[in-house]
Amino acid sequence: MLRGVTFLSVVLATTAAALSQEKVDLRPHFARDEVQSMTVTLEQTIDQTVQGKPEHLSQRITTGYTLKVENVDDHGQATVSLRYDSQAYHMTSGTTTIDFDSTDPSTLAPQVAAPLAALIGQTYTFTVSPEGHVTSVTGLEKLANQVVGKLTGVEGPARLATERVIRATLSETGVKATLQNLFAPFPDHPVAVGESWPHTTQLSTGIPINLETTCTLKSRDNGVATIEISGHYSTPANSTMELGQTKFTCEFQGDTRGRIQVQESTGWTVGSTTTQSLAGTATIISTTGDAQSMPVKIDSTLKAERH
Repeated sequence: MLRGVTFLSVVLATTAAALSQEKVDLRPHFARDEVQSMTVTLEQTIDQTVQGKPEHLSQRITTGYTLKVENVDDHGQATVSLRYDSQAYHMTSGTTTIDFDSTDPSTLAPQVAAPLAALIGQTYTFTVSPEGHVTSVTGLEKLANQVVGKLTGVEGPARLATERVIRATLSETGVKATLQNLFAPFPDHPVAVGESWPHTTQLSTGIPINLETTCTLKSRDNGVATIEISGHYSTPANSTMELGQTKFTCEFQGDTRGRIQVQESTGWTVGSTTTQSLAGTATIISTTGDAQSMPVKIDSTLKAERH
């Protein structure tokens, strides 16, 4: 009897090992007219010291999307439309608190959340390669014009600065970086559990940030693959953002870690959680005064969920 149990254990162990070495192609398999609904939540804390005084800000931005695959060409590249369904914003800084939730009819969008509220119901179209890379985005200039056109109560230099931020956020580079969070960093070849691959990208919502990560297929369960990522952020030398007559020069370094779950049959993200920590120095260069440098630390958690 003992020999039989031992033999069975060896068979089961061998079978499990064989299954763990089976390779899977994680790249998307898009289908025309397929519809996906996603919710993405960004939580941030920002600590900085301005003229010797510490300042702390925390914010949470939640966006609901609907994505529809409009077409898939012969090479597997998909054209996808995106519609903004909902926006929520919560911010605390000192004694100031702001709350806005577009799904709650009783709340009105405060001035700072007006650009978010203006996005609801708006759409644009983007293309995704068979490897899950967002290759182009169309309709952004019209979208940015509509959002800027709905700004009220903001005039002069403050309006110019706000408009610059909106247009940077809704630029093709900025939107590509946001959209890429909806797709895992896929390898260009089938991989087995335990296998890793590198992924490099540049993020930009005003200040460019280079991101170099290592991705590892950690497990597979019931058609869902779990990918773990770890990486490092850095800003290119002399990275500058202009807001009206003010310029910001930033030097940041940081790390990221996360876990992404992917539906193997489609390549769509089921859910993901990633954390980022950036720290460094921001220098404010104004035409009306001397340059001021201040230490800044930003901790973020980004969650995406399909529903």
